[in-house]
Amino acid sequence: MKKLGKILALVLAAALVLSLVACGEDASGDKTLRLFGNIGSADGYSVIDEEILAAFKQQTGITVELEYVASSGYQEKLQLMLASGEYPDAAVFPSTTTQAYIDSVENGIVVELNEYLTEENAPNLMAYTYESAWEGVKFFGDDRIMAIPRTSLIRNEGIQIRADWLKAIGMGDILERDKKQVTADEFKEMLKRMTFNDPDGNGQNDTLGSSLWADDATKQYGPIEFARGFYGDYGWYNYEGEDYTYMMPQYSKKSDIYKNQLQYSADLYQAGYLDKDGPSLKKSDVNDKFNQGRLGVAPQFSGHIANNGEKKILDLYEGQRCQTNETYVDYIYAEDANGVVAGNGYYKPMWGQWCVFTTCADPNMFVKFCDFLLSDEIWDLIANGKEGVTYTMVDGYRETIQTQPGEQALGASFPSGVVRKAGDAAYFTSNEKLEKDLVYFKPYLDKAFQTSQETLVEQLDNGFTPTVASTTKFINYQSKMAEEITKICTGAVPVSEYDTLLQGWYDAGGQQYVEEMNEYIAKNQAQKAQAAE
Repeated sequence: MKKLGKILALVLAAALVLSLVACGEDASGDKTLRLFGNIGSADGYSVIDEEILAAFKQQTGITVELEYVASSGYQEKLQLMLASGEYPDAAVFPSTTTQAYIDSVENGIVVELNEYLTEENAPNLMAYTYESAWEGVKFFGDDRIMAIPRTSLIRNEGIQIRADWLKAIGMGDILERDKKQVTADEFKEMLKRMTFNDPDGNGQNDTLGSSLWADDATKQYGPIEFARGFYGDYGWYNYEGEDYTYMMPQYSKKSDIYKNQLQYSADLYQAGYLDKDGPSLKKSDVNDKFNQGRLGVAPQFSGHIANNGEKKILDLYEGQRCQTNETYVDYIYAEDANGVVAGNGYYKPMWGQWCVFTTCADPNMFVKFCDFLLSDEIWDLIANGKEGVTYTMVDGYRETIQTQPGEQALGASFPSGVVRKAGDAAYFTSNEKLEKDLVYFKPYLDKAFQTSQETLVEQLDNGFTPTVASTTKFINYQSKMAEEITKICTGAVPVSEYDTLLQGWYDAGGQQYVEEMNEYIAKNQAQKAQAAE
């Protein structure tokens, strides 16, 4: 099939040479919008991508060109592009805390977007983006919006678990509970049995309860993220008995919430229920081990059940679900000491953010493109495909049309990497998955989505970073703190040492950090209250 879309190649040689220029007009007066991002495919636009881009050009006269960059090493390639001084019209940044984003905003090379973000100019973008996501891109702590957030489904993440193992170790009744909730003691017992009771039934001692990993940025190992729900850790929040109105348990001198998480993690590690290689693993490594049938519990959002966990595990059993109707992957949720199921497993509803550069002649082009993608008609095409193009109807079900290696992809490839609808899980249950499979997954997938929404407690910081966080003294101490927390979580250092470690953090700038954060949250909460009146 002929490809109408143009994907620019990223060439890295001795030096990076980019030919991107500001958004301009051709001889006909039509405009071009040039994007830089780790979205879409190296093979080019899909059939639906081309249809969407053609419709956008017909409506606006704007041609969209994407420079595709592979996700691996994206931050480094983004830095190279920024260092070149020649920018696209818009680029995606992985998070609001990445240094490339901070530098770009502080150096004034990206555009403030407030004037374009109105209900009249961008009704869909304003209607389908979480308010807290907008707060997350108000970089300066005032009303200036410096990016467009890529909305993701805001949720309390839950705990991905091998449901068949849970039944095999005699704890399957957990899956019958209203929110599939589990206490800290039950979770510990669950990991113990998954480690020592041969849950896969192969007669070998080759399974483990779970694993932690070293954070990609800080290299910190632990504490186990599932423990937040057991101990009522909601991130930046209003807790009783604190010296400050708003506090994060990790930085509290009054509360034992964070120290309980540290002790819990150390206990699990010392007992042998966690992979001893954890301190050298990445989060993706842990999920790979889960999909390979080596771990009973792993971090993963329920939206990925159908195309990640369940299907890969089914390969291990040669498709036995057809004979047994067995559920191999499910989600459970942490319950605290008071019986409350709540958490903030995904602390802000963003999956990175797009910045428009000052070299772009008309920043509103990108805003209009985002708004166009979120229109009901186009979003339905992105999420559900098109009969006769991406699927056919077979016995009352939509069945995905399969392509051969080397052929052009059919379903939407990159639009959902630009923006998504807030609160809409359609991206995770789209037509690109065989609908007969979705009929099977849907009952417990819907339950997981529902529970993740009902039990969510939103953090109040919105990704705000206090100014002191960029000082050398603070940065250096953060590195030391990460090293010591790793030792605590492996049991090499007692949890009692955390008090001394925390005092050092306050001395290195933590006091200012907490005060700046309280000032920001108080101001933000006051503005919300005023808007609600």
